[in-house]
Amino acid sequence: MVTPRPEPTGLDETVRKALRSALSAIKAGVSTQAIERQIATAMAPYRPHPVTARAFAQRMGLALDEPPYTNVGESFEEGEVYSLRIGALDEPRGGLICSRMFVVQPDGIVTIDEVSL
Repeated sequence: MVTPRPEPTGLDETVRKALRSALSAIKAGVSTQAIERQIATAMAPYRPHPVTARAFAQRMGLALDEPPYTNVGESFEEGEVYSLRIGALDEPRGGLICSRMFVVQPDGIVTIDEVSL
C-alpha cells in the first residue's frame, strides 16, 4: 500500500528555500559565518532544529564521529567536499532537516549528484 505524500507546509518551503539560498552563495573563500547568518535569516520565523542549530556544515571524509558543531574553518575551501544541513522546528507539529553534499569550486559549487564519476 502506498501512503500518499503530504502536501508541503510553510516549514517545508522555508527549509528548502534556505538550503537553495545557502548553496547558491557558497564558493571558495566564502565565510562560513556569512552562510550561517544567511541561513538564520532565511529560516525566520522558525526555530533552528537542535540537530542542525550548531552543525550546519561538515567536511565529508572518514571519521568515527562528527563534532556537534560546524568545524570547517573560517571559509569554504576549493576542491573540498561538504555536507550542508538545514533544519527547523514548527512546534508542536514537528521538524524538518534537508541536506546536500557538494564540491566547492572557485565560482560556486557542484552538488554530488551533478558530478561525473
